[in-house]
Amino acid sequence: MGLETKETTIDGYDIRVTTHPARAGAKLLAKVGKALAPSLMKLSGEDVSDALSTLFNSLDDASIDALLSDVFKHTTIVPPDKSMVFDLSKGDVVDKVFTGQLPLMFKVFKFTLEVNFGPFFDGNGIFAAVLAGGNPSPST
Repeated sequence: MGLETKETTIDGYDIRVTTHPARAGAKLLAKVGKALAPSLMKLSGEDVSDALSTLFNSLDDASIDALLSDVFKHTTIVPPDKSMVFDLSKGDVVDKVFTGQLPLMFKVFKFTLEVNFGPFFDGNGIFAAVLAGGNPSPST
């Protein structure tokens, strides 16, 4: 076992994510869970907007910055023109790459979570529904 690197292309951008080491990954999963848990509780009903409102109200600026920094710690992105490799672990780079492209940022964020926490964020996972803006199917 060991660190694993996965690559994909999203909207023409080449994304490369290396998994977090085990302890750092566990801590990050807890942070992501804390950030999303209040929203997940709201998703028991049909009002997704209420769940998203809860999510956005539960995160302050510092929490958002820390979460993005932690999630993107081992992530690089190459634009379609292949001009440069950007290391997303640096906050100023996140601003440079994603300003005016927030949907792309959330797609890369989702892919990074999938690489690190696959079963929690795959198409059937409860966190995947939140990131997709939908309501997870109840377990039977």
